Amino acid sequence: MKKLFFCTLTLLVISSLRAQDPDLWMGVHATLTRSSFRGNQTIAKFHQARNLYAFGMDFHFRKSKSWGLISGFEYERRGSKTEVELTDVDGNSLGPHKFRSNVDYLNIPLLVSFRILDKKVAMTGAMGTYMGILLQATSFVPSPSNVFITIRQNEYKNYGKIDAGLASAFLLDVPVKETLVATFAIRDYFGLTTSDKSSEYGSNQMKTNSLGFQFGMMKRL
Repeated sequence: MKKLFFCTLTLLVISSLRAQDPDLWMGVHATLTRSSFRGNQTIAKFHQARNLYAFGMDFHFRKSKSWGLISGFEYERRGSKTEVELTDVDGNSLGPHKFRSNVDYLNIPLLVSFRILDKKVAMTGAMGTYMGILLQATSFVPSPSNVFITIRQNEYKNYGKIDAGLASAFLLDVPVKETLVATFAIRDYFGLTTSDKSSEYGSNQMKTNSLGFQFGMMKRL
């Protein structure tokens, strides 16, 4: 997956250098995401999906009217949650308590785009890959001495430092001015690498998924 990422990056640079009339757009975006983990039944039970967020910068290079390349970078907060019934030493119920985790990444996507419709509102589909660099990982759990107090734990060492997988997107570009467009997109990052280094949830089977609804602005350079 890492080799695929860097091969795509090389093609992006070569295409940019060889372009006779480059059409380069740069912009910013914010994304509302549905973050989840997958792998086995235990992971599904203790890592339920959460609504989170991402934001970053985009670079859209249009090689022709139909084909192009999309890259950029973004900060994304992923994570999960669960609710567990806790008991005291005598087996008496202390009620349900919530656990959650925050896992932050710097994402670098690389996608090949194809213009489906090029009218007043442009429609574009894109497929490719992404690489996420782990920035930090934190869990919030009840304190062993008092379950009604939440403590923060550093989980950085328990996660893989690189998350890579398949990326796909469907974009709508709405012109605001000749060189400025508003963008709306649905994008998905489907992780293929193991994200959890520990064996707590079953032989390192945990992988990520992030579905996002994105909006932003793009300006032609």
